[in-house]
Amino acid sequence: MDYHEYLKSKEWKELRLRAYKRAHHQCELCKRPAAAVHHVKYPKQYPNDSIENLLVVCKRCHNLVHGIREHPIKKILRWIMERGYLADKYVLEELEKQDFEQAIQMLENWMKLNKEKRIIKIENWVKCY
Repeated sequence: MDYHEYLKSKEWKELRLRAYKRAHHQCELCKRPAAAVHHVKYPKQYPNDSIENLLVVCKRCHNLVHGIREHPIKKILRWIMERGYLADKYVLEELEKQDFEQAIQMLENWMKLNKEKRIIKIENWVKCY
């Protein structure tokens, strides 16, 4: 089954609905009304897809995670996403205050302490810094 077929499947529709419910139909990055469910990492085999791999996003944040809109922190965001993570806007605002190397050092430290988490939220970022 290819990706487009998977998006039409009953399994995807149910998983997508669970993600929307988990997020209360709000973007998990900025709390605006949700517009899409984004895969943090695209699964190679769709039966192995899981809700932990999904992020509910508004249109603006969905464009941002796909790099469609230019953003001053795009280099840091790309570094985060290449490692299978996402960060909410409050964490990105904190990282934007740092130079690139310092931001990466902070992210690497956070990732060591939070191995099970894939979304860097301000609530668990603040506990590290």
